[in-house]
Amino acid sequence: MTATPVPHVFIAGEVATAANVNTFGTAINFLKTPPIFEANQTVAQSFATGSAPTTGLTFTTEVVDSANGHSTSTNTSRYTAVYPGWYEAGGGVAFAANTTGSRGCDFAVNGTALNGTHAWVPANGSGYTAVPARLKKFFLAVTDFAENWASQTSGGSLSTSVTSIEQPSFSLKWISD
Repeated sequence: MTATPVPHVFIAGEVATAANVNTFGTAINFLKTPPIFEANQTVAQSFATGSAPTTGLTFTTEVVDSANGHSTSTNTSRYTAVYPGWYEAGGGVAFAANTTGSRGCDFAVNGTALNGTHAWVPANGSGYTAVPARLKKFFLAVTDFAENWASQTSGGSLSTSVTSIEQPSFSLKWISD
């Protein structure tokens, strides 16, 4: 298990060594540069019509993955926690132009949607439909995984829109133990 760095706690009369003093620098550096993850979807993904988000968006292009919690080749919808703690998630999804139904997204942990993350919008009749995810904080233990789920109700299959500013995205930042 990977633990977050913790400074050494000295006891009365203990002699300071380089090793235990260096734990302060390690902890400060971790807090200055906490684990962050950002990915964009650059290959369109097809979604069957359905009423609630239950399918993770796949991400094969990373902007940053400072703790190596994401794979661009295996389980590409998942970010797996390397460090335990509270994380803050953001992102969203965009679907190709279609005037029927609605579009949605949720965040999920270990395959279960998180309460308070559901975002749902009607289809945009003039172009792609974007659904910004709700900003959410949640706890991940080491090996827990988070996903950005998406769904649509056009009545048939519909693909995500992956051109430039429309790309679906997923981001996580470690914020606290």
